[in-house]
Amino acid sequence: MNVDIKASSHGKHLVTVTIGNELVHTHAFKLTDEGQRKEFAKLAHEADERVDPAGLRKRLMEAAVNPPEPKPVTDPQPTDDVDAEQKRRQLLDETPDHIKAEAEQMLTSASLLDEVCWDAEQLGVAGERELVQTLYLVGTSRVLERPINAIVQGHSSGGKSHVIARVTRFMPPEETIVATSMTPQALTYMSKGSLCHKLIVAGERSRVENDDTAEATRALREMLSGGNLSKLVTMKGSDGRLETSRIEQEGPIAFVESTTLQDVFEEDANRCLLLSIDERCEQTRRVLMATASGGNGDPRVIEAIIAKHHTAQRMLPRVRVTVPYAQRLAELFPDNRVEARRAFPHLLGAIKACALLHHRQRELRGVCLIAAPEDYAMVYRLLRKPLSRLIGQNLSEGAIRCFDQLFNKYRNDASWTVQDGVTLLDQGETTVRGYVKALQRAGLVRVEQAGYGSNPTYYRLTGKGVDLNGIDLPSEL
Repeated sequence: MNVDIKASSHGKHLVTVTIGNELVHTHAFKLTDEGQRKEFAKLAHEADERVDPAGLRKRLMEAAVNPPEPKPVTDPQPTDDVDAEQKRRQLLDETPDHIKAEAEQMLTSASLLDEVCWDAEQLGVAGERELVQTLYLVGTSRVLERPINAIVQGHSSGGKSHVIARVTRFMPPEETIVATSMTPQALTYMSKGSLCHKLIVAGERSRVENDDTAEATRALREMLSGGNLSKLVTMKGSDGRLETSRIEQEGPIAFVESTTLQDVFEEDANRCLLLSIDERCEQTRRVLMATASGGNGDPRVIEAIIAKHHTAQRMLPRVRVTVPYAQRLAELFPDNRVEARRAFPHLLGAIKACALLHHRQRELRGVCLIAAPEDYAMVYRLLRKPLSRLIGQNLSEGAIRCFDQLFNKYRNDASWTVQDGVTLLDQGETTVRGYVKALQRAGLVRVEQAGYGSNPTYYRLTGKGVDLNGIDLPSEL
């Protein structure tokens, strides 16, 4: 456990706890406040049980007695990415030849993405092939000029975090930051350059969706949209006077988080691909059978698989990727919703990530890699539904299945309650309420009679259907 303490503004100190390359918890508070020290240690322990709360409190108390001297923000900050290319080459040089050969074989394989799924199964992922492949492309996109980002939606016991964690293990640790919790200013105050072309893997998204939450994620949205952060802060300089300085944090980043929310804050949702876990009975059966068989495979095999993927990812060339058929896709892309303006870059980014991953099988013109029609075919298969949801009714697959079952039973103009939905779907009340709220927002469900006291609210279907054809793209180019 590493504890980094830096002077912040208004007499506060920014405390960051990390374990290895994982960001556990970070927050700015007054070190002299015993209550705040205890609260910080408690939250850090809740975020990761490896954190010793007593040891952390002791470290904070020592820092309160001898606090770090404040430094002007204009002072040069350590830059982690100055020699990133040199470090990448050094790691490749130190990699055994047989692992390099396995990585080369995977990169030249026509079934590369299928191999990703096979390897994920060895790490304990049952099924979820499309989700695994899409997350792998998101991780790969970190080296692009404009990476792609994703939010994985699903039931609280569906295995979202499990799939994300296993795919993250395929990415080089020096290019990945795992943050189980993230405060509003966490990205801003990290070491300068430490975010550039990194994959940021966050934990579970807060279930609270209000103005405060929107403000808390504003810095993240700025990084996802513009590829950099810029903030003016006021703090004491070396002479004790207040100074206004600018903090710059360069990106870009690829980003992944999970959520049980069916209705994600719109400003965040349209900056990310909305992916869903498979909540069908068949997938539950796969998970049960995988659990019964013992879960993960041979540790030595797993270690070799992870080493192969780390090496393959380090072999990715740092080149510009172009999509020669981008103009044709733009002509075919729907323009009836303003969300298309952000959805289209997701599509191009995924195609570029796919081409980069298959770079051994693509044409390289100088320092420019040319995406092939095969890249579009693979991305079309993976993103047709997520992009349709983003542009159209923005419904998760769980909400769509909920609508289908409600429609089958209540299509004859019958009213129903959330409890009826719980019985029908055999799922928790919170989950069903989330589905109903999403269906209301999409105009598929309306309130028939508002409830009060012990009387439940009655709902009715509006007669509209689910439209999954939000994108009308050709299956071939």
